[in-house]
Amino acid sequence: KSFSFGSLMNNLFGKQKSSTSDEISYELSRYLPTIKDISLKILKGNLSEKDFPYFSKPPSDFKIESSKPNKKMKAIWNNTVIAESEKTIQIEGNHYFPADTIKKKYFKPSDTHTTCPWKGVASYYTLEVKGEVNKDAAWYYPETKPAAREIKDHIAFWKGVKVEK
Repeated sequence: KSFSFGSLMNNLFGKQKSSTSDEISYELSRYLPTIKDISLKILKGNLSEKDFPYFSKPPSDFKIESSKPNKKMKAIWNNTVIAESEKTIQIEGNHYFPADTIKKKYFKPSDTHTTCPWKGVASYYTLEVKGEVNKDAAWYYPETKPAAREIKDHIAFWKGVKVEK
């Protein structure tokens, strides 16, 4: 059976103004095995596109934005600029920096990999700055799926890395 939160919400709330607790319990019970299976796959790190066939392309409100010329973006961690570019690409709120704009001395390859159903398999870097370590704080897609080709050879950040003008 295909699973989507949208269909769950529609079944719970879309057919009438209010649902009884028995109706909500029944609808949730229909989806719990699927939710449990997906949760276990997430914990084991082996969730794939096959688990979310409706998610294999970007969301309908998806858009790619390039930073404006002369709008230099900086990625900063531990009071140190670790990447700087006027040509970042913004997707889902993350600025992706061209690979040639990072300060490579702060980046150490990680064995961590995750899968985005519409972008592809992400690889990670651990940051090492001034003796501090930020594990898997940067990610990139060595090979992208067609919908994400603009971010091939670009790196994004999280885990306390500030991205600012």
